[in-house]
Amino acid sequence: MEDKERPLGFAIGRTLAEYFRSLRKRIGETSDMRLSPEQLGLLYALSKEDEEVIQQKMAEKLGKDKSAVLRTIDSLESKDLVRRIPSQNDRRKNQLFVTKKGEAVIKRFLEAEISFSREILEGLSEEQITTFYFVLAHIRMKSESALNN
Repeated sequence: MEDKERPLGFAIGRTLAEYFRSLRKRIGETSDMRLSPEQLGLLYALSKEDEEVIQQKMAEKLGKDKSAVLRTIDSLESKDLVRRIPSQNDRRKNQLFVTKKGEAVIKRFLEAEISFSREILEGLSEEQITTFYFVLAHIRMKSESALNN
């Protein structure tokens, strides 16, 4: 069955699964790199933050419920990729930090991801790539809009 005959969510899900499976193979997963897309997303988002990061903020930023983010943080912490420290301002909140090991994992992942992305997009024109990103942004915007209605 061609992807255009398949429901959009299934086509996107299948594409993402294949992409991450190929990327993991390329990285040559070690135990510290055996991360789900959600774990990688959270680790990456944390690595991009310049200010104090608390669990609640990460949940909002990623559009996930607090309990799902908490489970992801727990698993990253157990792999020594993230560290939680009680906030100086409010002991009820935990600040989140990427460890040196976590930084190394993200660096390795990003290097592989950038190289793999170039390879995947090879053979497409700049116009096709621009259209692809436009369509992704459109789908994301409409999906977010549907959540708010």
